[in-house]
Amino acid sequence: MKLTIGVLISNRIETVKKCLESVKPLVDKGIAELICVDTITGTQGKISDGSADLAKKYTDKVFVFPWINDFSATRNVTLEHASGEWYMFSDDDEWFEDVDEILDFFTSGEYLKYNSASYVIRNYKNKMGTEWADTRAVRLVKRTNDLRFVGRVHENYSSIKLPCKEFSSFAHHYGYVFDSEEDKKKHRDRNLTLLEEEIKQRPDDLRLYAQKALELATFDNDGALKFIEESLKRFHDQKEENYYQWLISLKFPLYEALDWPPEDVEEIFKKTGTETKLSETAILSIHYNLTRKWLLADNKEKALPHIKEYFRLSEVLKKDATLRQMQNTADFEKYLSSEKEMEMNRYKEYCMDSNGLKIGHGTISFGSRKIILEGSLEEKIAKLEAMPFEDFKTAINSVIAESKACFDDEVLNSALEHFSQNGQIKYCFILYRMTEEEIKRAVKNGAKAEAFFDLFVQCICTERKMYELLYKPEVFSKEGLNWVESEVRYNDILYRFVSDGGKDLKLCLEAAKIRPDMANVIKIWLGALR
Repeated sequence: MKLTIGVLISNRIETVKKCLESVKPLVDKGIAELICVDTITGTQGKISDGSADLAKKYTDKVFVFPWINDFSATRNVTLEHASGEWYMFSDDDEWFEDVDEILDFFTSGEYLKYNSASYVIRNYKNKMGTEWADTRAVRLVKRTNDLRFVGRVHENYSSIKLPCKEFSSFAHHYGYVFDSEEDKKKHRDRNLTLLEEEIKQRPDDLRLYAQKALELATFDNDGALKFIEESLKRFHDQKEENYYQWLISLKFPLYEALDWPPEDVEEIFKKTGTETKLSETAILSIHYNLTRKWLLADNKEKALPHIKEYFRLSEVLKKDATLRQMQNTADFEKYLSSEKEMEMNRYKEYCMDSNGLKIGHGTISFGSRKIILEGSLEEKIAKLEAMPFEDFKTAINSVIAESKACFDDEVLNSALEHFSQNGQIKYCFILYRMTEEEIKRAVKNGAKAEAFFDLFVQCICTERKMYELLYKPEVFSKEGLNWVESEVRYNDILYRFVSDGGKDLKLCLEAAKIRPDMANVIKIWLGALR
């Protein structure tokens, strides 16, 4: 057997089937064995919701191990029964988008060249799946006789060896989504309690301090910062260790949350660099946070050098996989994600006024030509309808540039309704900021314009909304930055699908790194576009 997959089964009846179904191809192909541990049966005060019985439909290796507040002890049960050359662990609240890449890794013999492998965990922040953070985690390792899990919480392998294969595959994970603030607090308090108990037993384990700092940062910024400073002093002789570097980098988002002046944060960065040899990954993350600090202070000149250094280091780390893997912790990887790069590219465009972007007196326009509409609402709509198409596009751009909240703008929304009722779909697409080339390509590939437009109207987020958020200076507020990070993905998903004409759903989902709720929307679109 080439691979053992170990899964902890708790009361997750809503996701356990997705989890086990997603790894089933590996079992069906004879590549992997599946071992599950039932943590509910025999645990005081717990009644199974049927998850364990469901697991028995996928494997005959379901072992009972009542919960003892120790994740490593539970995972080690699956290790004890493992027979695979490699081992992979998962939880019952996460599932793969697909396992084709992992399957090929083992069937092709490529696994013989590596000692470990990682894939992306997509940690969702809400049940709708509109916000997430990607984290790369080493989940597959070559088994050795002394391989064990360590850590009562945030457990990890006792040993991870390079080289490490990096899969592009990702797993959906809803384990950090809670029904209420009370549930969130219970989860956090449980983790903190387990970490504090373990720190008492292993007071010299730097990793535990980094994990506690991260937990504190979710609700107590001041407390987290103080704890980090104390921890850095305690472990000052371990400055080159990854978790020491992580502790340093964790301070910088806290400075933003606590509204520290950017000048002070810049000085701390310079001083830290003289006292400690920072790793490339730590420096990269700090440049990201300093970019945001200076933009929040409306200082593009100070932000730009940090943006440039971010991209320089990003290239270095992408080219040198070994360097990146040697420096990695679970938190660093997110700064190299495509989402972070997209964000930093937007900041770069904003700072450099690229693509003809002109900013002055709170207004924005593309190029020098503008057509300003005057008169009543009815007169403005009539003027738009009478214009040549090129003038129409210029006028719409001008309205958007002048609008304070373009997605609620009376002229734009009234024009959209008017042209829709009259079947003038080409005009409606422009109102939604789609290019003519994208429209033509979609129609050529089989998209029916009217049906497509009706569905487009139902989309949660329009390009006009994106336009405002990405190019208005007001975006550089705390609320604006957070909003853009979570919502900008809608357009990528929709445009990729439209340009493909709805021909290949799987390719579109792959290209857009789709999330579950948008997958359902696109499946509906498939029927309408045929």
